[in-house]
Amino acid sequence: MANFAIDPRRFFPSVMILEDGGQHRRARRTVCVSGGIVKRHEDYAIAITDAQLTPAQQLQLMHLTRDYIEIEVPKNVLYFAPHPHGVGIYQLRDPCQRDTLVVTSPHWIGGHEVRFVKHDETPMNVCNSPYTRKS
Repeated sequence: MANFAIDPRRFFPSVMILEDGGQHRRARRTVCVSGGIVKRHEDYAIAITDAQLTPAQQLQLMHLTRDYIEIEVPKNVLYFAPHPHGVGIYQLRDPCQRDTLVVTSPHWIGGHEVRFVKHDETPMNVCNSPYTRKS
């Protein structure tokens, strides 16, 4: 294995000040991010049913759910796809449409009770990331 020196300065933003911690510490920069967190998936909802479905039935229910959302509830579905934790995942036009769909759950679609949950707040779709600090 070859060892070679890497210049870390090209990976740092140019407007930041490089701190030299002495001979026994690595050079470092402190980054403080300001502003709120921008959520990118707040308009997605996951459709869930308790029925045991075959893949063909799940695909059919996913399309029936899309038609139900667009015709019965009148909401705009921009995107939908199968989801491992439910029938499917649906992108609506805005978070208000998603929240209305979630609050009015459950819905009867194709003879099945279908509930909608928020994509970005459901425990089954969020995994914890372990972080460790070395000092």
